[in-house]
Amino acid sequence: MPDKPKLTNVNCRQFKCPPDKRKIEIPDELVTGLYLEIRNSQKSTFWFRYTDPASGRLRHEKLAAGSDVTLGQARAMAREKRATLALSGTLEEKRDAPLFSTYMEDTYLPWTLETTKASSSCKKEQHFRLHLKEAFMDRKLNAINKADIKKLQSKLHAKGLSNASVNRVITTLRHAMGHACDLDLIEKNPCQRIKMYREDNQMEYYLKGEDLKSLLNVLKTDKNSMVSAIVLFLLSTGARLNEALKAEWKHIDVEQRVWKIPFQNAKSGKVRSVPLNDSAIQVLQSLDTQDDYDHVFINNRTDLRYTNITKSWTRIRKAAGLPFLRLHDLRHSHASFLVNSGRTLYEVQKILGHSNQVTTQRYAHLSTKTLQDASNTAADVIEEAMREAS
Repeated sequence: MPDKPKLTNVNCRQFKCPPDKRKIEIPDELVTGLYLEIRNSQKSTFWFRYTDPASGRLRHEKLAAGSDVTLGQARAMAREKRATLALSGTLEEKRDAPLFSTYMEDTYLPWTLETTKASSSCKKEQHFRLHLKEAFMDRKLNAINKADIKKLQSKLHAKGLSNASVNRVITTLRHAMGHACDLDLIEKNPCQRIKMYREDNQMEYYLKGEDLKSLLNVLKTDKNSMVSAIVLFLLSTGARLNEALKAEWKHIDVEQRVWKIPFQNAKSGKVRSVPLNDSAIQVLQSLDTQDDYDHVFINNRTDLRYTNITKSWTRIRKAAGLPFLRLHDLRHSHASFLVNSGRTLYEVQKILGHSNQVTTQRYAHLSTKTLQDASNTAADVIEEAMREAS
């Protein structure tokens, strides 16, 4: 992972806040605690941060607007502030780092809430609340070492967490400690070079034959027609559940047969367009929500969009005799329909919205029959030539 940029005399005025973030913070390369905050309005402010040894909390003091002073002047102000705090006994050395739990609750989690997607911030908070807080509650940031992290890995695995789930917790810890490094609260990230568990994420099921017919029959008759429509829409588009539940009519063009997913709803964080086939169009045309609601799939009991369909989905898949079928398998099944019909992996990548072609390669084995059929065309040419030669 490349080092994050720091303020220098050369680049001080070059940083801009990306439009999808509320603000960014750029630490100074020379003066510990000095950083430049840039809002999405591109307004910049110099701040000085330090750790209050009495409470262990991180404090921030505003120095000046970025448009009013130069970096050199801001550095002088920060050094003066540091000297004043040192003389008053308010500022201590970095060895007096804050407690891990204090840093997470007061600094890191609020920062992720402002700078990352809500779903990502929620996951990090969950990892802290369920696993990290208990492990490092009374430990200072700079007291956590690699041995502690490896011990945490083993403990989580012993609890029954999958390799992937353990890796996600450690990834959150790594990101949190990396941010602490950026704030000069610790000198190095103890999570560096921690070996992650190997993940087996190739386990998926592809609907076909009688199983597909069974599911479709249940969707036709299930008492919750809106959830049935959601399931059929997922199968027809290959979309992710969260993308479908947040779908709005203003992003759907039935005439052009395209659904534009805004960046805030897409896993990749980028706008993408999903082609709407005949099946998806039929689902949309069967709904009566377009004129009265912003969202496509509305719960008729609450008049709000669906945020979860777990209970209804469990009933549907059991009725279809497919208790093992996951909602995400509908996305895999859509990909299998494409590949087995001779569509290229590039086309599958674009339709599913994979940002990396490596992700799409998981479906490569499905194209074996298609490749065999293609190879047989060469055999036909050879056989025809042999008949003419004889």
